[in-house]
Amino acid sequence: MSGSLPTGLTLSSAGVISGTPTTAGSSTFTVKVEDSSTPKNQATKQLSINVNEQTQPLTITTEGLPDGIVGTEYSATLSASGGIPPYTWSISSGFLPNGLTLNSSTGAISGTPIEQGTYSFTVQVQDADSNTAAKNLSITINPSDTTPPVRSNGSPTGKLPAGTTQITLSLTTDENATCRYSTTPGIPYASMTNTFSNTGDTSHSTIITGLSNGNTYNYYIKCIDTYNNANTDDYLISFSIASVTSPGEPTIIVSKIKPDCTGESGLCFTSLAAWE
Repeated sequence: MSGSLPTGLTLSSAGVISGTPTTAGSSTFTVKVEDSSTPKNQATKQLSINVNEQTQPLTITTEGLPDGIVGTEYSATLSASGGIPPYTWSISSGFLPNGLTLNSSTGAISGTPIEQGTYSFTVQVQDADSNTAAKNLSITINPSDTTPPVRSNGSPTGKLPAGTTQITLSLTTDENATCRYSTTPGIPYASMTNTFSNTGDTSHSTIITGLSNGNTYNYYIKCIDTYNNANTDDYLISFSIASVTSPGEPTIIVSKIKPDCTGESGLCFTSLAAWE
């Protein structure tokens, strides 16, 4: 034999090539066979063996798919690993939500769902060597939400004690939302530049500093939910800080006659004074 077999393979006298190849690549060699006659008859032939890189098993790596909303564009992409690309995707059982389709080449699920519900199905991927893998998945389509958040429980309110320089501005919403505020009424949500420092769920708060005595403060608040429904009206949180007053002239506020007084008239008065 001329040439060489792939590393790890051997040729027996019985003509069996066996072993475990250790290196990828192509090996070309010439084999010779002869019989037991005298003189011997011989034959030769050039052959080759291709050893491919070892591939990992074909696997769908997508663990789950995001929810969608009726009437809102949806997009998600399935993924796989191993096998020999390119991949071909299909739905082997069940159905995608109405309005969505699967791209067999890219694995992209896209479209605009038209009906709410949870849809279960089995996706299958096939590689270039016809290996296949399958996985059960589901997509939940939620109803469309067109209502902005309802705001309530605004705080603080009323008159706060003199000397208050900092407060926590807070409120709650009936759904997860992001809230902003302005000191000017009528500003659209998108144009507001002050976002609550703690927001995103149903409780919202932020610290306001720099307050001073004798002033009234108005904060106009708008929120937006996860479906991009923003408030168009202001939610007002209003409060004031009390003023500090200096003492004035004393004023008699209580008088009482003492009948046992020994004065010339037999009567005396006692008075209590207070400062306004």
